[in-house]
Amino acid sequence: MSEKIAVITGASGHIGYALIKELEAREEKFRILIRSKNKIFEGIPCESAFGDVTDPKSLEKAFEGADTVYHLAGVIDIGTGNEDLTREVNVQGTINVVEACKKCGVRRLVYASSVDILKALPGNEPMTEEICDSAAEVHGIYAKTTAEATRYVLEKSGDKL
Repeated sequence: MSEKIAVITGASGHIGYALIKELEAREEKFRILIRSKNKIFEGIPCESAFGDVTDPKSLEKAFEGADTVYHLAGVIDIGTGNEDLTREVNVQGTINVVEACKKCGVRRLVYASSVDILKALPGNEPMTEEICDSAAEVHGIYAKTTAEATRYVLEKSGDKL
């Protein structure tokens, strides 16, 4: 049986880098998906795969042999940024990740969403993923695209991921 390896998308972000440090401390084997060389990864004992969440073929190559994928990549756009890029990365990128996981036989997908996808509730009602029925119920391109992506993950990952 081959050694388990995890793959991280969004490794250069805050959560991604914290995850790298945690996996490194546990001496777990992992691979990072990167678009280009980055000095912050120098000296970190991991594999690198060059690619992008918007490129399904690069994901399939990066996920080869992976047991777990941590999908943390995304565009956080809370202003008047590039809506097309935000949608391409947050929605289509997540679709690509889910489908590449299925195609490559990844056992587990860990997806980081955002509290921004949750609509406000009156009183002290508990919040769960189920209260986000539609991207139309949240405001801003980041919240809308993240809500769409989260819905896709919940609906399409099934019990196999």
